Amino acid sequence: MKPLLTLLAACGILFAVPSLPVYRDSLENGLVVLTYEDHSVPAVSMRLVSRSGATLDPGGRSGTANLTARLLLDGTAFRSAEEITETIEFLGIRRNAGSGYDFSYSELMTLSEYLDTALTLLAEAARSASFPESEFERERALTLTRARRDWDRPNTVVEADFDRLLFGDQHPYTRDECGDTADLPGLTPDDVRSFHAAHWHPGNCFLIIVGAVEREDLLGRVRSLFGDWPASARVERPTVPGFDFPPGIRARAITRPEMSQSYVIMGHPGLSVFDTDLQAARLMSFVLGGSAIASRLGESVRVEGGLAYDVRCWFDRLALPGAFRATVQTADPAEAIRRIRYEIRRMHESGPTERETETARNYFTGSFPLGYSSTSGKLRELTFAEAYGFGPGWLEEFPRVIGELTREDLAAAARTRPVSYTHLRAHETVLDLVCRLLLEK
Repeated sequence: MKPLLTLLAACGILFAVPSLPVYRDSLENGLVVLTYEDHSVPAVSMRLVSRSGATLDPGGRSGTANLTARLLLDGTAFRSAEEITETIEFLGIRRNAGSGYDFSYSELMTLSEYLDTALTLLAEAARSASFPESEFERERALTLTRARRDWDRPNTVVEADFDRLLFGDQHPYTRDECGDTADLPGLTPDDVRSFHAAHWHPGNCFLIIVGAVEREDLLGRVRSLFGDWPASARVERPTVPGFDFPPGIRARAITRPEMSQSYVIMGHPGLSVFDTDLQAARLMSFVLGGSAIASRLGESVRVEGGLAYDVRCWFDRLALPGAFRATVQTADPAEAIRRIRYEIRRMHESGPTERETETARNYFTGSFPLGYSSTSGKLRELTFAEAYGFGPGWLEEFPRVIGELTREDLAAAARTRPVSYTHLRAHETVLDLVCRLLLEK
């Protein structure tokens, strides 16, 4: 069925999600248009997404994708940054932009009566952003300030070091999505202009519009603004070095005597969003550590041990295989780590109970519709579905997929995802003796 839907989409043939007013159309130049009709309020939100994110930042140029997205609406071939800002503020339009590892986006939120103006601004920005030097310098300075501030947070240091320990220095997931303090000062307007030319074109983009619109009328407006946007060459996906389990546990400890607690991350190679056992692994991970209280890790580390306020685990959900991560902040890292490793091993060996499986299914099927009840939620979920090829029907299919998972499915995910072999990374704030103990375990 999936190949058929892909073929129909490529030919520009419409398919709709049952029960939900969600539609997927393709323009002749390859631009995909996703429409979610919602007439509850007279407002419209639109998000233009490039299928290229931080994983495609050039070497030594981390932050390029993010800056490109954030600067799209800061000057075009037709309007200056000041003119765009004046229009946006006069009409009360809200804007947002950014980049993840797998995609970048720019979005506008407006009243329905200003739809044409907002859509025109977005089309001009996508097609002819000028990236003036003054606006580039301003945005780069703000991004660099945020990056430097983040490095004052212990968990940022821990996460970055864990990623390097797991992925190695050359993997794109070791780069900061928004750019790091080493690369950002060297970026230039030409870097973002080149990234824009290579990655923001109709064959590599999709447009999501949510709100008080009529699909047929909207498509006419979109075609008039985006229909003659020239198509470009196909974007090559990144080739990355592989990473595997080392022969034994790898650990690193950093001592910060001025701190009273330790920040600990444990983990190992995880999965890709395209893996067939993604949903089973998610539910299994939820049982293990999806909640700081109502999970096995929460029960052991927080409730029984009184060792931490928060303890969790999860799998990265990205295009390239990511990590499985378990985190805790505690004054007794040795005991917390012992308990976390025990629960991970127990899950690997026996899987969840029937009751735990039912609880996880109920949580995911109950919370998923709430996740797209808001406009921002609809934009987020449709972005995820389109970026990773799930299709707009995923909003309807997800509860059924989750509901069909069994305890045996979750147990199989625990066995095939070798979570009993954990790779430890601890940010130490206690005596050197404790650091040595951690490294020896």
